[in-house]
Amino acid sequence: MKGIGVKTVLIMFFVTFIAVAPTLSKSKDSGGPKAAINQLLVMQAEAWNRGDLTAFMTGYLDSPDTSYTSGGAEVWGYEAIHARYAKAYGTNSSAMGKLKFSNLRIVEVGKDSAFCVGQFFLEKPDASKTDGVFSLVLKKTPSGWKIIHDHTTAGIKKAE
Repeated sequence: MKGIGVKTVLIMFFVTFIAVAPTLSKSKDSGGPKAAINQLLVMQAEAWNRGDLTAFMTGYLDSPDTSYTSGGAEVWGYEAIHARYAKAYGTNSSAMGKLKFSNLRIVEVGKDSAFCVGQFFLEKPDASKTDGVFSLVLKKTPSGWKIIHDHTTAGIKKAE
C-alpha cells in the first residue's frame, strides 16, 4: 500500500464507518420498537387462537396499574384483566375462537413508550363474529414491550 497516506486511510475508515454504522444500531435493536410491538401482537393472536389465555396475557404488563376499557367498563390490574377475559371468552380454544389484528399503526412516543391503533376480528366458535378498533399504550420493559393500557371498542369501523 505504498503511496497511501494517513489522510487517505482516515478518509477510508470514516467512509466505511458511516456505511456500516446504521447496520450496527439495527442489529442491537432487532428491527426497532415497531417490529417488536408488531411481534408482540402476532404472539398474542397466536396464543389466543390456540386457546392459551395465559400466554396471551404476557403481552400485558403484570401490574395493578395496567388498565383495560371497553363497553363503558374500566378494569384496573393485570389479574382483574385476566379474569375479565376468562369470564368473557373462556380459557381454551373451543371457547375463545380465532382472533386477527389488522391495520396496525404503531407510533413511538418516546424511547420507552409507544401507542398502537388497529382493528381486531374475532370469530367465535358458534360462528358469530365481533370486530372493532383498539388503541394500546405500550411501555418498554426489561422483558420487552408490554401493554399498559388497552381501549377496545367493538362494532366500530375504522374511518376511511
